[in-house]
Amino acid sequence: MAKDEFVAWGEKYHPDIKYSSSWGCPCGKWGWFTGFIKDNPYGHVVGFSPEQPFPTHHEEGSAGIIILECPRCFKKFWFHITLEHARYCMKLCPQWPKSAD
Repeated sequence: MAKDEFVAWGEKYHPDIKYSSSWGCPCGKWGWFTGFIKDNPYGHVVGFSPEQPFPTHHEEGSAGIIILECPRCFKKFWFHITLEHARYCMKLCPQWPKSAD
């Protein structure tokens, strides 16, 4: 799947949504990796956009950004995801729109 096949959905990015370089909420009470211990972090993804507020430094490039809602403070935050991670998200995020094929 090419990058241009990913379609924006859900929560739209706006500057009030904070970037997370650590894949965790800026509140410090929940993160993508700590989420695996207690719950499915894919369940907290509330949006995706192929548009990026700034470029990534991932060697593999980026499919775009995902926006998550922290289950502790309910604030939203975002981070870049690679093409490979976007493919996993499409399969494992229950709220990611499924294609009609």
